[in-house]
Amino acid sequence: MKYKGPVAIGRIGKPFGYKGEVKFFPEIPEFRKFRTLRVQLPELGYKKLEVEYFKPAGGHTLIVKFAGIDTEELASQLKGLEVFVEPEELPVLDEGEFYFFELIDFEVVDESGSLIGKLEYIETTPAHEIFVVSTPDGKELLIPVVKEFVIRIDREKERIVVRLPDEA
Repeated sequence: MKYKGPVAIGRIGKPFGYKGEVKFFPEIPEFRKFRTLRVQLPELGYKKLEVEYFKPAGGHTLIVKFAGIDTEELASQLKGLEVFVEPEELPVLDEGEFYFFELIDFEVVDESGSLIGKLEYIETTPAHEIFVVSTPDGKELLIPVVKEFVIRIDREKERIVVRLPDEA
């Protein structure tokens, strides 16, 4: 795994109630295995938070209670912060599976092998994820992450083969 540094696994939402609980929007289903998380505070770096408990809140949203965050006022200071873990803490995936962060900076090519650009980041939408690719001429290209457009992901060559939406 070439990626170095903490990996974002979710985002803290607004306080829930007055006991210090917050809404939490996990980006990976395995969130429930983590008991120690990190948040990045401006100018202070990463701070560890211990999870006291969590409970479902509908859909993919959870209600999370962190140790030491016992009031609505303290909980509101966490609103909007991303939550991180170290890459080695993530569950091992099955053959052919990957975490999106592992794909950042992969070359993106079409089916003939012609360079389209480099994967900059992955946007999450309610329908599906979208690869945001920077082209050699400095433009951004959006490619839906669905089987119709993403043909193959080659981890060894660090390459993603796609069929562009207007070619489908």
